[in-house]
Amino acid sequence: MQIHLLENALQVLDEKLPQDAFIRITPVKRDKESTVDGAEWAKQVTEMVTAWATKRNMNLQECDNLNVVDGPAGVWVAAVNGFAAYSLLEPLAGIHELERPEASRNDRRLHVRIEVVPRPLGISPSGDAGLATQAREVLTASSSIEEVVRRYRVGENPKLVDLRQGWRCASPGDALAGDFDLVGSLAALTR
Repeated sequence: MQIHLLENALQVLDEKLPQDAFIRITPVKRDKESTVDGAEWAKQVTEMVTAWATKRNMNLQECDNLNVVDGPAGVWVAAVNGFAAYSLLEPLAGIHELERPEASRNDRRLHVRIEVVPRPLGISPSGDAGLATQAREVLTASSSIEEVVRRYRVGENPKLVDLRQGWRCASPGDALAGDFDLVGSLAALTR
C-alpha cells in the first residue's frame, strides 16, 4: 500500500500538482428519497474517507466551524494533508449513488456529492477557525460535478461502478472500508 502512495506522491512532485486537499461531503436529495436515509448514506461515505485517511497515514482535520445555515443537514468538511492526498481524492469528485433494490420505490437510490479542491499552501490564518474559513472560501469558489460518478450496490449482487474512470468491480465493501483508491487501481488494471 505504501508503494501505491509513493508512486502517486512522485507523480505529484514530477507534475507539480497540488498535494493537500479540502473535501466536502453533502447529502443530495435528487428524487423523493428519505432525508434521514440520505444523511445516513453521507455518514457512510464520510466514514469511508476517514478510514482511508487513517489507513494511508494522512492527516485529516475536520472543519466544524462552517456555520452552514442554508445547506442540508449532514454536511461534512475536512482538510486532508499527506502524500498525494489531492490526486488520490480528486477522482471521487461528483455524485455517489447507493442503489438499494430492496427499499421502497422512493428510497431505492440515495445520493451524496463529494467536492475535492486543492488546499492552498501555507498555514491557515487563526488556527482551526481560520482553517474552516479557508475551507469555506476555497470550496465556495469551486464548481461541483453534478453527474453520478460512482454507483454502489451492497448486499445481494454487490457492485461498484466508476462512471468517470470507466471501471467496475464486485467489491464495494472494500471501497467503503477505506480502500477506494486500491479498488479503483486494481479494477482499472484488470479491464
